[in-house]
Amino acid sequence: MLKTLLELLRKDDLLDQAIEETNLMFQKAQQIYQEAISVLKENRQPEFEIYKVDQEINSLEKKIRRKILENISFNPRKDIAASLVLTSIIIDIERIGDYSKNIFELTQLKLENKKLNIDEKLVKDADLILEKFTRIGKVMTSGDKEEAKLLIEELNPIKKCFDEFIIQSVRQCQNAGCDMIVSVLFSRYLKRVSGHLSNIVSSITNPFDKIGFYHKNYKEEID
Repeated sequence: MLKTLLELLRKDDLLDQAIEETNLMFQKAQQIYQEAISVLKENRQPEFEIYKVDQEINSLEKKIRRKILENISFNPRKDIAASLVLTSIIIDIERIGDYSKNIFELTQLKLENKKLNIDEKLVKDADLILEKFTRIGKVMTSGDKEEAKLLIEELNPIKKCFDEFIIQSVRQCQNAGCDMIVSVLFSRYLKRVSGHLSNIVSSITNPFDKIGFYHKNYKEEID
């Protein structure tokens, strides 16, 4: 036990390491998302192993959790708030990776030799979300609260439009084919991705107890 304690004390600041690995985790989630929507739009095979990158995200989450726990254990009065916020962020990043993987798996629903026809509005919304990834990555590093607030304002209406699309699609589902089913699921997954992105940004604008809250007395439900 003493040997373990000494090794931990010799390490660089564990929380700083965890923050760097959180940024790497977010970059990998963006990588999966970008490739998943490209594969779906272009009807092609992925350029890298999506499941492998998803596993890398999961491994990073475990490493970060261990470092956060070690940091709190040996510095119980230091960085508690930052540790809690970081824990919240990595959960959202992991979920983004999972939903992005689900988007990729939609390609498996298509009929053989048949290209999926995805609703054009969904494709535009997916590209819009991708643009938010880059800005959120920068905000995670800079901590710019004004930019974070702007991102939340931009993401909220995007999430709501997916609910409207799903409701309209269900009304038409009596004669729905594969394309309609894929579009509904795609919309659902995009809503989840944008919701978790909002949670990440809210960790910059809000205190810990209000992370994920976007309006007074209202909380967006996220799996």
